[in-house]
Amino acid sequence: MSLLFLSLFTTATQHCNCYRRQVKNHSAVVIHKNRLLFKKSFYSHPLVVSAPLSHFYGNLPSSHVNHTYRGWSMCQQQQQIEIQKTFKTNGGWMFEVEVNDSRQLSRHTVLLGKGLFEELVAEHTDKTPETVIITVFNYLIERKVVLKNTQGVFDSSQFPINYFSVRQLFYFYPDCKEYLKQSLDGTRIKFPS
Repeated sequence: MSLLFLSLFTTATQHCNCYRRQVKNHSAVVIHKNRLLFKKSFYSHPLVVSAPLSHFYGNLPSSHVNHTYRGWSMCQQQQQIEIQKTFKTNGGWMFEVEVNDSRQLSRHTVLLGKGLFEELVAEHTDKTPETVIITVFNYLIERKVVLKNTQGVFDSSQFPINYFSVRQLFYFYPDCKEYLKQSLDGTRIKFPS
């Protein structure tokens, strides 16, 4: 069974881009506590993959989109939000963010002012500016905003997805501020879609 799984898993990494970043440069696949682990060599420490093992066997009712190869469901399509760099500025922070799904990789530069950060997380000292940025991208993904990088000059009616400030986001999406406040203090109720 495990030999069949490894051959199907190898095919899955060629078929789908979801786990290519984790699989790259790793030679061993280990199953531990129902999670997939990758090792560079026999002696190295394993790296945990973000997906549970169950995503690689059969169709799950919780999966949004499944890539299927030879009748096996290989992975759940999901978007990964990674903050690549954080720059502290005089008035706040500048973030370089990468959003990756199986179809595309997009890069964004986002500005967050110190005053707005303090306004959004007034009582919550455990929240970081990075948490706010991740919540901003969760909002954009929930609203099904196209995150694909665009070329050329924008007019004032278009949202500049490549480079924007969080306050500018409130102009285009008025409910975003309330969403951020509720998400950051944990009072937002998420309804299943």
